Amino acid sequence: MLAALGFSVPVDATNTYIDYRVGNKVYVKLKNQFTDLYYGGLRIGSLYVSNAGDPTIGRISQNEYKNVLNASCANLDEDQLVKSLTIEEALSDSKLNTLIELNDVEFTEAALGRHYFEESNNIGGSTNWYLRDKTGNQVIFRTSSYAKFADHFVPEGNGKARGIMTKFGSDYQFMVRSESDVVMNGKRSTPFFSEDFQSVKNNVNFTLPAGAIL
Repeated sequence: MLAALGFSVPVDATNTYIDYRVGNKVYVKLKNQFTDLYYGGLRIGSLYVSNAGDPTIGRISQNEYKNVLNASCANLDEDQLVKSLTIEEALSDSKLNTLIELNDVEFTEAALGRHYFEESNNIGGSTNWYLRDKTGNQVIFRTSSYAKFADHFVPEGNGKARGIMTKFGSDYQFMVRSESDVVMNGKRSTPFFSEDFQSVKNNVNFTLPAGAIL
């Protein structure tokens, strides 16, 4: 059995969910299209010339994208497509642009009481918070200012999040499709030991509690 390969097809259009439903099998017409590797992920799109005069792959125009992406009548249940992973397993180029679900995760303390998107934490039109698992692994959770749930508060519990793993530079960025992709009704995982070392003084011995692991 071949492993699933994720790729992205950027288009210059909105409300594409009307023509392409979740689980809908879509045929990609590659004639006159171009590909590249964008931060480790395969990208299919139209050819453009950058300001520096270099060729680059960009979004397929609103007038052309339906000629490239052809929706079929075949549909698969989403649960047949999603893959359940740990954060550690998800931080891999092989998982880019594929539908995954992270289990037993929660937002870090910095996000609690805050909105999915906040202007004070605006990074390129989106807000980055962090998801953490019980072993301390973390991944960026990125939300666009255009998301319908952008002004909603992030959940404070523990649970699961379903979405797409992307990458910018060396940073893996997890993005969900809607607020319903985040289900965190469980009790938060409380670390048995936490130390920020703010009280430590130079040249003074520091003793950790018995059994503490950093």
